[in-house]
Amino acid sequence: MAADPDGQALFVGAGGRDGVLRRYDLASGEIRDFPLHEQGITSLVAASGHLASASDDRTIAIWKLPAMEVLWRSEAHGFLVNQLRLAGNPPALWSSSSDGTLKRWSWPDLALQETLSTRRIFGRRYACHALWISPDGDRVVAGTWDHALLLLDRRNGTWHGETLPIASPVIYAIASLPSQALLVMVGIDFPSGIYIYDLEQNRMYQIPHLGTSLYTVVRGPAPDEALLFGAGVAMRLRIQRAKAGGLDYTLRTSFSSDLGDAEAAVSLPHRTDIAIGNAAGRVLLVDPGQIGGAEALTGHVGGPLRSGRESLQGIPPPR
Repeated sequence: MAADPDGQALFVGAGGRDGVLRRYDLASGEIRDFPLHEQGITSLVAASGHLASASDDRTIAIWKLPAMEVLWRSEAHGFLVNQLRLAGNPPALWSSSSDGTLKRWSWPDLALQETLSTRRIFGRRYACHALWISPDGDRVVAGTWDHALLLLDRRNGTWHGETLPIASPVIYAIASLPSQALLVMVGIDFPSGIYIYDLEQNRMYQIPHLGTSLYTVVRGPAPDEALLFGAGVAMRLRIQRAKAGGLDYTLRTSFSSDLGDAEAAVSLPHRTDIAIGNAAGRVLLVDPGQIGGAEALTGHVGGPLRSGRESLQGIPPPR
């Protein structure tokens, strides 16, 4: 799911289904279908008058907005393309794949600039999914389908890597809180989880929650806030750095069967609403101020950092 940078429309892929791109006009409610991909659309990003779509058919396509003209389409990976991310100024397009590679493309003309092979960097293949890239493009955090978070940084032109084990099988979505230098991550399958990666301290935390299935996360309206969505649930998570070390958090939770299995979410430009897409193909507009009840779960994770490897405490190793 992606929003038109002008705030006029919402673009929705069909996930594991027909590969049709759908454009929802936010003013009129008109829905238009644009067939292109042979398999389900897995990720969408938009910026600077262009939209990129990734698919299980292994291709990435670039569309010109608002005409919805396909400018480029390329077989991008050797297996499923799982997520797209735009980063930098001017932006570059990054893609992750189950083929074990991350790729950087020029934007919007989709020329391949760089390939990061997990087999070459880590000595084994990791099926990559969720992505975060630093503004300068020299630091990458990637979720995998292998109980691991990949930390990559480029030093003197060479990529170096480290892995952190994760209890959840998959890190499926990442939202950045830049003012806090924190990444909020959603782990799916059993067990699901809320994870926080501290970019300053190179430390991982896990936030206790009610055991509900979560699928996606976006930055909230406040700089210290993330909004998480899943199976009939919406959560508002606020995080502050504690003076003595670690993080203080407040988690408020709302339950609603109307949400269904909320699998994608995106902030809408020039509006306060969050658009949510669920597994039934419905799109809902949610006011972030209505998320979370009066009662809140508050707590603290971590403490004074004595060793970077302490970040793994309490998180079981990969199976």
